[in-house]
Amino acid sequence: YKKVEPYGNIIQHRSWKHWIYYLNSKKIIVTQKYANPSLALFYFLHTKKIIKTPRIFLQHGITKDDAELYYYKRTNFRLFICGAKREYDYIKEKFGYPNENVVYTGFARFDNLDLRKPNNKTILIAPTWRKWIKTQDDFENFMQNYYKIINDDRLVRFIEENDINIELILHKNMKKFNIVNKFSSSNICINHNEDIDIQDLINKASLLITDYSSIYFDIAYLKRPIIFYQFDYEKYRKLQLQNGYFSYTEDGFGDIFNSYNKVIEKIFYYVENDFNIENKYSNRMDNFFERKDKNNCFRILKEIEKIKNA
Repeated sequence: YKKVEPYGNIIQHRSWKHWIYYLNSKKIIVTQKYANPSLALFYFLHTKKIIKTPRIFLQHGITKDDAELYYYKRTNFRLFICGAKREYDYIKEKFGYPNENVVYTGFARFDNLDLRKPNNKTILIAPTWRKWIKTQDDFENFMQNYYKIINDDRLVRFIEENDINIELILHKNMKKFNIVNKFSSSNICINHNEDIDIQDLINKASLLITDYSSIYFDIAYLKRPIIFYQFDYEKYRKLQLQNGYFSYTEDGFGDIFNSYNKVIEKIFYYVENDFNIENKYSNRMDNFFERKDKNNCFRILKEIEKIKNA
């Protein structure tokens, strides 16, 4: 809210105004499935087609997994915006939408990505959420995997000598937990994604370290190096999301490690090689994004304009 409040004409989530405007809208454009005043009530109203107002799903990251929560029977989205051709093909084939409900326009936010190589040296670490993190102890056990990296003496010495900043960005669902670890360098900063401008950090990032967060598609769009730190892959697939069309080994944009030592070694490699990407990963990035221009918002607008009001 505080990010958009300065623009004016903003309605508070779940306020009485939200109810009135939502129920009287001609079109509803969302980045989240549950962007409504009451989750359970509007899930029922939309899926049973009691409310017929067309909803446009901009998404908040490229869909790569078999995410049943976005199936047509669970959303009734009139328009599902896709950011890449393979994603578009997969959604049409797997998620049960009528063909005309799925469009490949590119994401609106891609228009503001800066394709130039950044001048600064910023390493972005962005882990995704885990369903099984329910207590402070769960959170601490999970974070130990990242504390091992950012508090490693070799890495701390290296980033300080090379004037490199590390930005650790935590998922908004982790905000309720306390960060009890002390970082051993002022070059390391930790934030929650709802408190900062994520796109600004993406544009500044020279390197991304992530596990499964779809933020890596934005970094791949910019053709910058990515390291995948997947220390709990089997558990993630079993308890969180089933694998979709994207294979990290066959399609991934960077090396995959389950050892923090290997991650640190790869960081050294990229810094010493001026953050240049191996040809294998550069080619995969080019092949994944068939469309790369500054007309994504324009294409989305044209698709929305085609939809007749309820």
